[in-house]
This record gives sequence, C-alpha cells and structure tokens, in this order.
Amino acid sequence: MGYRAEAYTSAWFPPSARQWLVIGLALIGLNSSAPCAGEDKQQDEKKPGEVTLDQVRELVSKQIELIRGGKAEELKQLFTPRLRQFITPGLLHEAAKHLALVRVEDLVHQIHPMQKKDRHIIVVRRANGRLLTVFVWHNNAWLADTLWFR
Repeated sequence: MGYRAEAYTSAWFPPSARQWLVIGLALIGLNSSAPCAGEDKQQDEKKPGEVTLDQVRELVSKQIELIRGGKAEELKQLFTPRLRQFITPGLLHEAAKHLALVRVEDLVHQIHPMQKKDRHIIVVRRANGRLLTVFVWHNNAWLADTLWFR
C-alpha cells in the first residue's frame, strides 16, 4: 500500500492566470478613484446655487398661473412625486377661487434656505409668519413639497 507523495508536498506554486485576474481586480477595486454606484447619483445631481426671494416668488407665481389656468398636469411637475397624485382639476378649480385676489408678495415674504441630511430645502413663510411651503431640490429643480393652495 503506497501513499501519494504529491498530497504531502508543501511546495508553493505560483497563481494561475485566473487567480492573478482576481487578485488584480481586488486591488483595483480597493485603490480605485472611480466613484461607487451611490456616488454617481450625487455627481449627476447639480448643487443648487444661491436662491433669492425673487426666484422663489417667481416659482410660486408660476404655480398660481397654472392653478388659475386649471393646468393640473403641468402643475404636477412642479411638486414632489409623492404629492402629484393629489393634484386634480377639481382641486385647482376650488383653489383658483381662493387665489383670485392673493398677491405673491403676501404669500412669499421670507425664505430660509437650509440643508438637512444632504438635502437642500427652502422654507417659505408668508407675511403673517405662517409657513407657506417647503421647496426641495430634486432632480436639479426646486419642487414644492406641500400642497400650499388647499
């Protein structure tokens, strides 16, 4: 009864081509300056610049025009995705009655730009100090995150 000598050898053999490939890819992955999947999303989205009171008034003014015109589909694009299902022609008809004599200057009196958890937001307050809406930087545009005209 014999034994196999090759089973008991402790000789070191160099890695095969496949093993070199795996080692090389692992090293490239560890030392790479290429962005990860999560970083791509952040690089694609531009950072918002400084926002002025006039720019926010212009955003609200455009929303008022669309409400008065009853253009629900166009107005939905100016709100965050979670609110779009609630914007209906009936809601716009009711809101248009209330917005007939409203001035944009009274609606948008103060803005407070801030950043929370890597999200850029603008808190908009009325002339009486009450909250009107919050704009969120989403897909390279400022979108309203509340149905302020209800």
